[in-house]
Amino acid sequence: MGVARPWGWIRPACLLAAVMMLVLIEAPAVAHGADAGERRLRSAGAVTVDSTFGTRGRVLTPISLPLNSRIQAARSSGGKIVAAAGTKIVRYLRDGALDRSFGKRGSIRIRSVEGIALPENASIVGLAVDPQSRVVVVLGGGLVRTTPEGGLEVAGSAILRFTSQGAPDSGFGGGDGQLVTDFGLHGPVNTRFPEGFGSVSALELDPLGRIVVAGSTTVCYCGDGNFGQAGFVARLLDDGSLDGSFGTRGNYVFATAPTPEYQVSSGLVDTINDLALDGSAVVVAASKSSKGQVDWRIARLDESGSPNLSFGVSGLLPTGEIRRVALDHRGRTITLARDSVWRFLPDGTLDSTFGAGGGAKVFAHGPSALEGMTVDLENRILITGYLAWRVGSHRGAGDRQLMFAQIGSGGRLDRRIGKNGLLSTSFGRREQSIGIQILNGGNDKVTVIGRGESFSSPSRVDLGLIRIRRRR
Repeated sequence: MGVARPWGWIRPACLLAAVMMLVLIEAPAVAHGADAGERRLRSAGAVTVDSTFGTRGRVLTPISLPLNSRIQAARSSGGKIVAAAGTKIVRYLRDGALDRSFGKRGSIRIRSVEGIALPENASIVGLAVDPQSRVVVVLGGGLVRTTPEGGLEVAGSAILRFTSQGAPDSGFGGGDGQLVTDFGLHGPVNTRFPEGFGSVSALELDPLGRIVVAGSTTVCYCGDGNFGQAGFVARLLDDGSLDGSFGTRGNYVFATAPTPEYQVSSGLVDTINDLALDGSAVVVAASKSSKGQVDWRIARLDESGSPNLSFGVSGLLPTGEIRRVALDHRGRTITLARDSVWRFLPDGTLDSTFGAGGGAKVFAHGPSALEGMTVDLENRILITGYLAWRVGSHRGAGDRQLMFAQIGSGGRLDRRIGKNGLLSTSFGRREQSIGIQILNGGNDKVTVIGRGESFSSPSRVDLGLIRIRRRR
């Protein structure tokens, strides 16, 4: 069934009211630094900074990264947090201090794969921590590997696993903790990994700790040399080999079967952008590009890797923009757009009990944006991103402040938080603080992970963490 774009349900009068509300939210002058953020948190009503974490609730780790670099984070045992940016992995203790028992004084810098130096654009695009505190990451970005003949070829992605101490895990991949594969899943198949070309863009662990990856792959039948592109989901065993009990030989590819006239299948979606799991479902956010237009889909598989035929049409549902996808504790699918949150029932229909017709508008159109979300045990949706306060003269960018909000199970913003339900704060003395990911730590403590950027030092990007305590 088709779903309107997230902004399509707002009537003109409502849009005017939303714009007026946004003006009220974003009108104050920007005050930079931890002191300003502290004042905002003290007056935020239902939330306060956790002073037992870092320095006044904040941690900044300097990392030289290109602006807009992806940041990943996951919880580990004992209240620890593992975060990654660029090719660096950092582990923090419960109080925000670096865990110096991990890697080299608290961090790992990945410099090569299979002995070949990483290209400048290599970056960690997925991260997870398993029940044994082993850290699993996916590297993407023009990787190169050695061929059996001793030459070099492009590799789509590398999956690496590290022990709880940060050493390469010899029980994974080729004995060095590295699994380099292009996940070309739908071409001629050999005994270990299929051939072709593909890349991984999302990584999660299922409730049993098995690695589930998703991304894009070629769908090549090679009868006339033609090929297409399609999204895929694959599940791995503990040693990194494909799990044959999932899908077909360990994977499911979103592609149609070839016909006698055309010996090449067609991708139902081009790539998978995000991935969410629970004990009975695999839900993905997918996109397909055609003639310059991007169409978004939600797809739902069952635990065995087969399409859930009761969801949407044959397990696939057209929708509006999707930045993140999640499952709540009742099996409902939550999607995050730039400015709104949407909830779907297990059969794919919009949940009319959530917000206005299934959607909750967070703010009106503009430079502000949502970037990350999670769902707590009470099915409240916690979201982060940034509020853009004014257009500046530096590279044409506006000053952006980290945003946190909480949406109740009925789809309404908790207006006890911040101003009109939106809290703005910062990681510290940085012109821009952007929330990227949010971790729910239980006991109503939430950690927002993101980046702090400085116009005066554009090459320096800080990995930022702030811990917020929610009051009931």
